[in-house]
Amino acid sequence: MTGDEGHYHLDQMKITKHVAQATNGWIAVEVQTNGEDPNLFPSKSAGMKAITPVADDVEEIRISKETADGIFKALPRNGHLPVLQNAMVGADGEDSVIAVTDLDSSRIFRAHGPSGNFPDLDAVRPKQEPVAAFFMDAYLLNELLKVIRDFKGIKRQESCLLFEVYENDLKKGNLPISVHAKNETGQKLRALVMPMHGENADDFRFLSEKQIEAQQKAAKEAEETAALEEAKRQHEQQQEAEKEEEPEDALQELADKYPGPTSLPGVE
Repeated sequence: MTGDEGHYHLDQMKITKHVAQATNGWIAVEVQTNGEDPNLFPSKSAGMKAITPVADDVEEIRISKETADGIFKALPRNGHLPVLQNAMVGADGEDSVIAVTDLDSSRIFRAHGPSGNFPDLDAVRPKQEPVAAFFMDAYLLNELLKVIRDFKGIKRQESCLLFEVYENDLKKGNLPISVHAKNETGQKLRALVMPMHGENADDFRFLSEKQIEAQQKAAKEAEETAALEEAKRQHEQQQEAEKEEEPEDALQELADKYPGPTSLPGVE
């Protein structure tokens, strides 16, 4: 990325099969799919019957920031089905669309094909392993950055921060991360933020396309296995119920076949 907004179309979001990308030339953000099976999306709900799966040869689509904001606001927040908190990328005729539904109503957002150049994030993404990795509470980091942003005199591209990470002391536990800043008046700021621990780093890293497909396959197989086990359980319950009814039916059959006196001899 060069930061030259005239060279790249930075006013668009790029969406591929498993990843959405956005950048302003200084910050690049990528969001990977959560692996939800697209076939679970209720594509037959009201207002979506004309939407079909996007063609396999469509490598990417683009949407504007305004469209992305509209999609985010339209997503159901309290849906009973987790899949409804996702948007479906599909096609309406030759047009690429993104659909959102809460089952009662649907909203269709028009996308468009690639236009102009979008920064190649693969080219700038580090390929080597990180020299250090640590977890931080996003809320606490956000609160700290608010303080630093409001630090008198700090301006964009002049608000450089210094982060210092220390090797943990086994006896004292995790040591805080030091964050340093300065402003144009000569004032200096120093903050300490405690890192988090106990998380699995692999749970945060992107999956490859093969891993996503394997994840979806495993989820589908687990769902099918659960359905078979439930059907087997219901069948066994039905058999048990039929066995419990058999003695009574057999006695009734004997009574019908060999009817006896309505009362004992000598008893009126």
